Amino acid sequence: MRSRWLGLELLEFAMLPRYGPGWSSSMDSGAMVLPLLRFWNGSALARLRRCYLASLNLGSALLLVSTLSISLAGYLWLTRVGPEIAERTQVSAGTSSAFTTASATALLGLLLFFLYDYRSGSDVKMLRFAALLDDLEQPC
Repeated sequence: MRSRWLGLELLEFAMLPRYGPGWSSSMDSGAMVLPLLRFWNGSALARLRRCYLASLNLGSALLLVSTLSISLAGYLWLTRVGPEIAERTQVSAGTSSAFTTASATALLGLLLFFLYDYRSGSDVKMLRFAALLDDLEQPC
């Protein structure tokens, strides 16, 4: 996360593990789930705060439109559409149209925001080492 903020180039490379015959892993994958979820949530919130709330760009506008549309759709559902459906009365055309428009705008705005966010990220370069590729192709 901080490497991205500093504009550092990220490189990824494959690695073959070499373990002895009596080796077993001491890693407990179940204990890693909550810390990873906490890290990812914190990273996502920090990214939203740093890249879209602290500065103005197209992503900020898309996020604002989506938030306002979700709020309007939720308000209409809670105050008009939901109660009228529960009472088995007919929802007016204007309320129905406003609710569906707000919902569609929210979904479209979120989709465009995620696309903008994905394209604004930096690509991770994959390094390939010839010796490693030969090892990967050999059967164990």
